[in-house]
Amino acid sequence: MSYLVEQIRNAGSLVIVNEVTTGFGRTGKWFGFQHYNAFDYEINTPDIIALGKGLGNGYPISGVLVRSSLADIVEDQVLDMYNPI
Repeated sequence: MSYLVEQIRNAGSLVIVNEVTTGFGRTGKWFGFQHYNAFDYEINTPDIIALGKGLGNGYPISGVLVRSSLADIVEDQVLDMYNPI
C-alpha cells in the first residue's frame, strides 16, 4: 500500500479523488488518479470518486463512484431510515 493511502486509512479517513475535469480519458487514462503510483493496486484505489463534465457529454450532470463496502453501509442506513421495523 502506498504511504499516502496507508496514512489516510490509518487515520480512519477515506481516500477521495476529484475527477470532474480529468475523468473519462481526458488525461490518456480513464481517470487522472491512474497516473500516480499511489493507486497502483486495488487495495489503494480511492474510496470515493467524484465525476462530472465528460459524464454528461455537455449536459450539466455529475455523479459519484463508491466502494461497494461503503455503498452497503449507506444502503443499510437509508433502508433503516425509510423502513423502520
